[in-house]
Amino acid sequence: MLFRLEQGVPVENPQLTVIQAEYAPIWRATRAACDAVEQTLGLPHIPDAEAGFLAMHFGAVFERDSMARMRVCTMVVCPFGMASSKFLASQLLREFPSLHITASGSTRGLSPEKLRSQGIDLLVSTVPLDIAFPHVCVNAVLQEQDRALLRDAFERVQVTPLPAVKEERPAHDDGLRYAGQLSAALLELLATLRIETVRLPATRGVLIAEAARLFSPEAPEPVERALLRRDAMGDTYIKPLFALLLHCKTNRVPGCRLGYLRAEPPVYEEGRAILGALVLLAPDVEENVMVEVMQAVSALLIEEPALIAALRDGSLVRAAAVLEQGLSRRFRDALHRKWQG
Repeated sequence: MLFRLEQGVPVENPQLTVIQAEYAPIWRATRAACDAVEQTLGLPHIPDAEAGFLAMHFGAVFERDSMARMRVCTMVVCPFGMASSKFLASQLLREFPSLHITASGSTRGLSPEKLRSQGIDLLVSTVPLDIAFPHVCVNAVLQEQDRALLRDAFERVQVTPLPAVKEERPAHDDGLRYAGQLSAALLELLATLRIETVRLPATRGVLIAEAARLFSPEAPEPVERALLRRDAMGDTYIKPLFALLLHCKTNRVPGCRLGYLRAEPPVYEEGRAILGALVLLAPDVEENVMVEVMQAVSALLIEEPALIAALRDGSLVRAAAVLEQGLSRRFRDALHRKWQG
């Protein structure tokens, strides 16, 4: 604009009338600002056509800001809040930018009153829910019919402005306690990482049985029942990874566990190729740090292709290195926020 004014190049703005009528406050403010700048900086007169283009830029910013503040506040849930919800949340953020995902967690203990107090507009779940609150059930890996269901749900919910963030500085001992719990959980996860090969698995059931034995060889039955129960709630096949995502909470493990079963040869069912099974286990305790760690692992499986590649290759050292780097990067910021408030 300044170059055109200096060279005396005239310009037309076919949208000027619309801007002046539909965005009158922005137009008046922009026109007044242009007049003030002319006097302050000794500029040539800024015609209405040029001021109209500036008003369009400001209007676009206000529109984006308004959309951001009126986004659909969503909570993504799955039976255990460890894996499927994080897979789904990553896809939702990529495909539906208007969403504001406030949390991902477990389907257990959901309360309409608590959800409303948190400013949640919609629950997105990987399993059917029985709750008097707006919700939609979709696959952990979005299909086209899921996208249609989501678009319909977004149109039906009453969106809520994002709540103002209340800044509270936690006590340093809380930060230290969190750091200690987190460090212990991460070190235990890396130390117990396992990759095993299952010869001639033939069926999904065989992989689930072997998954139960991976970290509980003496008493696999409770783990197998939990994995089967989760598999029955909703399909655990993750197409981008060509793998089953077998996960549950169980007191048969004292901490976070990650393993991978390589199926040789792959299991084929309904046109699917199951190259292996990811096994994610966490203790069945009310410990947020454990869930945070497993959610981070789930996100890395999607976001870091090198991790699933190393697991498929049977490279324990390489998989542990990718996992350590990814988790360190993720939780460095979390620890900083916890410490600084």
